[in-house]
Amino acid sequence: MSKNIKVDLEVVITSDSLYTTDLILDKEIILEDYNVFVTVNRAPFYKAKIKKEDNLLLCKITSILEPEESVKIKEKYLI
Repeated sequence: MSKNIKVDLEVVITSDSLYTTDLILDKEIILEDYNVFVTVNRAPFYKAKIKKEDNLLLCKITSILEPEESVKIKEKYLI
């Protein structure tokens, strides 16, 4: 028996050096030190990397987060 299950996937880029005061409309943000996570239903689930290929930005999943690590990330970045 198969069932369709709907999940929300999001790519989240976080940085300890980025603050809401840095976010200005039409301003380019350059981040040298950042983390990329893929969330499943708003819970961090995967670590990932951003790749640029043929003028596309791709998200490559590199590892699965441990449950404890996921909770720490969710609390730290208020995901």
